[in-house]
Amino acid sequence: MKDILVALCILVLGIWLFFSAFGDYRSHARLETEGIDVVSEPLDKYTEKTKGGVTIGYDIAPNFQTKSGGNHSCYGSVDKEIIDHLKGMPIIKVRYLPSDPSVCSIEGAKKGDLWFVILLGLGMMIGSVLFMYNKSTAR
Repeated sequence: MKDILVALCILVLGIWLFFSAFGDYRSHARLETEGIDVVSEPLDKYTEKTKGGVTIGYDIAPNFQTKSGGNHSCYGSVDKEIIDHLKGMPIIKVRYLPSDPSVCSIEGAKKGDLWFVILLGLGMMIGSVLFMYNKSTAR
C-alpha cells in the first residue's frame, strides 16, 4: 500500500512538472511572436556563478520600463562576453510580453531547456501509472 502512495505522489509531481514547463514553453513562444523590445535601465551589478572555484556564468537582473509606464525586472544567465559588453555600455535589450511583463527575456541570455522538464514530467506520469497498473493486476 505504501508503494502505491509513493507512486501517486510521483504521478502528482509529474503532472505538476509537465503542466508548469508546458505553460512556460507556451509563454516563451508567445514572447517570440508578440514581444516588445525595450532597452533596460543602466545595469550596475551582476552575480557571478562559480563551481569548484571556476566561474561558470553570470546572473543579471536588468530593470526595464514597459510602454505603459510600469517598471519590471527580468532575470537571466549570460556569458562573460555579455558582462564585458555591459562594462562599456551598461544597458541591454529586454523583450517582454505586453499582456504579462513578467514573461521576458534578455538579449544573449541562456535559454532553459523546457523540453527536458516536459519529458521528465511525462515520463514520471507514465511510469507511475504503469507501476500502479502492474501492482493492481499482479494479485
